[in-house]
Amino acid sequence: MVDPTPNDHPLTDLNEETCWALLNAHSIGRLALRSGNKIDILTVKYAVYQGRIYFQSKAGENFSSIVVSRQVAFEIDEARSDTVKSVIVHGTAEWHFHEMPINPAVLDDVRIDSGENMNWVVVTPESISGRELRILG
Repeated sequence: MVDPTPNDHPLTDLNEETCWALLNAHSIGRLALRSGNKIDILTVKYAVYQGRIYFQSKAGENFSSIVVSRQVAFEIDEARSDTVKSVIVHGTAEWHFHEMPINPAVLDDVRIDSGENMNWVVVTPESISGRELRILG
């Protein structure tokens, strides 16, 4: 294995445009939120629309702590044979009880159920950052 030179560091920061492109390219992410004295990390199927992240949840799931503590982190990864990219969004989550926060057609790909007990969660980003780890070898 060759040691990286200072200009060939295996870990680099991603710019905001690249972070948004990665978020738009994927549909499965993880939401981190405080639930009492612990932090929960939950996998969600999501969509990005006009700079916000949308996903659906059943009433009574762990997401209900969003009502109390609206600060969340959202994360996605992209792993390839030679690189791993990760994007983290810190933001505020809103719970939309039984109502579609935007045009329903926009969210068709992430709809997991159309039942009455389904709610929408919207994450409004406050910051976004990302990193790329190049696998040297």
